[in-house]
Amino acid sequence: MSNVIERFFDAYTRMNIKDMEACLHPEYHLSDIGFDIKGKRGWAMWAMFCNNQSTNKLAVAEYKVGEVTEERGSADYRVTYLLDGRPIDNPIHSEFQLKDGLIIRQIDTCDFQNWAVQAKGFLGWLLCGTDFFKNKVKQTAEQRLSDYIAKSG
Repeated sequence: MSNVIERFFDAYTRMNIKDMEACLHPEYHLSDIGFDIKGKRGWAMWAMFCNNQSTNKLAVAEYKVGEVTEERGSADYRVTYLLDGRPIDNPIHSEFQLKDGLIIRQIDTCDFQNWAVQAKGFLGWLLCGTDFFKNKVKQTAEQRLSDYIAKSG
């Protein structure tokens, strides 16, 4: 039987939010360049990504799960998508904490400068090192998630 991280990424490649959610602990907590969210907001973020395929063209280009124990695991994956019409190709490294056989904590890291240049062009390159830009990315991501949750009920 595959481990929970493999099941999560298998479901993600299929954009199957129900199977993804089945891998997440009720106290799930995700941190990445745009979010620091817990519980149902974390689940809703994955649903937002998967359910907005008509506009974001999200795809998991590849993934590789590292060593997984009862308490921890890691994975490297690459997603492609459109952000405000701009193509993004983003390699991501994830560190996971597991509890009760489920993912309770996920910390995603990527090359922020590379992402910023793809997302905002020259302006992203110019501002990516500033707290203002990093905070704006988080505020925009959080607002998009709040809007999605409000629309989906």
